[in-house]
Amino acid sequence: MKVTYEDVGFGQIGDWREVVNWVYNQHGPVGEPDPFRTGEKRYLARVDGEAAAACRIFDYTVARKDVDFSCGGVASVATLVPHRATGVAGGLMRETLRRMRENGQVLAALYAYKESYYRRFGYEFCGWRWQIKCPQHRMPDLRCDLPARRVDPAEVASLASVYTPFIRGFSGCNLRTEEDWRDRMGLRPPVIYALGEPAEAYFWASMEAFWGEASIGEIAWSTARGYRNALALMRSLASNQSTLVWNEPPESPFLATYLDEGVSPTMSRPSMFRVLDVPGALRRLRSAAEGTFTMLVADAELPENAGPWRVSFGANGTTVEPAEEANLRMHIGPFTQALMGSPSLRECAAHGLVEVLSLAELEAACHLLGPVQVVCMDFF
Repeated sequence: MKVTYEDVGFGQIGDWREVVNWVYNQHGPVGEPDPFRTGEKRYLARVDGEAAAACRIFDYTVARKDVDFSCGGVASVATLVPHRATGVAGGLMRETLRRMRENGQVLAALYAYKESYYRRFGYEFCGWRWQIKCPQHRMPDLRCDLPARRVDPAEVASLASVYTPFIRGFSGCNLRTEEDWRDRMGLRPPVIYALGEPAEAYFWASMEAFWGEASIGEIAWSTARGYRNALALMRSLASNQSTLVWNEPPESPFLATYLDEGVSPTMSRPSMFRVLDVPGALRRLRSAAEGTFTMLVADAELPENAGPWRVSFGANGTTVEPAEEANLRMHIGPFTQALMGSPSLRECAAHGLVEVLSLAELEAACHLLGPVQVVCMDFF
């Protein structure tokens, strides 16, 4: 069996579409192919010349609070049925790790159909959203004291004034371009509301029936007042609905303040990340404290990540250089969690996922790799 991997251009997309459409839609391609987004790559695996597996990788910039990482968003992973359980899909996933790193991306991210499958390639669970399902009559009795207005979907990128400061409080969110905002609207744009002039919060919503479920596609806020006003407007919007459903970050203000009988929070859309370039990712970090630690990161797929590394950090930046030994040792999965911020490095050590030969160096590393909520607002 000869397996080859192709970087697919728009003019040679036929076989790629054939694989993806049969897997996701159970029929061959119809209509015109969707255009490539800026920076997007599409890959195809062939077995003895026959198309077998495919994926696409979006080019994102992901924030960890005030630090930005280049990130490959892995999507549309598809393997035709005759080629499943043959290793061809795994080969494609390993090939994309190398290609993303060569393209300068220090992180990769995906939503897994099964986390245990992608864990074998070094991806690890980092972050989720609470999906909150609340009966309309259980919504908090709040009143709007900010002006509310509808936002034209063509102007949705203007909401970056709320979205960007909102996601800067977390790790794992995409710093959206105007193209990203347009893509977020989907084929049927929702009704979008903004609260405040200038906006302090926004959400968008869709409803399918008169006495049904109001689905809030996205909510974000830059002030606590904006958040309260958004809840108040959501309650009014759903006055002829039985239930509201929306998503909030792991440290949900609704669950902390307004949880009531009949409200159902469930973990939704857990995301997976993977560090592709360990020294490159560490060099992006900053810390008000100063310190040094040594570490080794075992990575079966990208062994150049291993080190060992000597990491020195402070307010002026972080340097990463080869070291002779390592007093902190872990696999790429826990390191990815520590870098993203949840579970934090301290939590990973408590779970036995970090071999600690120096408590002083662990304490130093925890200053650089501190805890951060991880949440991804986009779905790809």
